[in-house]
Amino acid sequence: CENLRINRADNVIPMLADALDLGGYLAPHSFDRIIMNLPMTSTAFLKTAFSLAKTGGVIHYYTLQSEKGEMLPVLREFTSGRIDEKIVRSYSPTQHHAVYDIVCE
Repeated sequence: CENLRINRADNVIPMLADALDLGGYLAPHSFDRIIMNLPMTSTAFLKTAFSLAKTGGVIHYYTLQSEKGEMLPVLREFTSGRIDEKIVRSYSPTQHHAVYDIVCE
């Protein structure tokens, strides 16, 4: 992968796949970091992402929401670990694009 070569990253295994399919093929709790950057559909992938993240691993979960903290109750169903929220940008007059950085326990 050209990006890995440019960044001299030799300890990364890139994967191009639908995350909903990965749960059946990969060992549970085998990922250090998961980036979920499709804000309109990422909620459907949460269960799989949490099953694949290692303890202490980080999930970067992007979503669209109307209010700050709107997704916290949903995320708390999966972990009691640290969750940091950041507003990325405005998406529409009633919604904003947010990222939650979640440390898995």
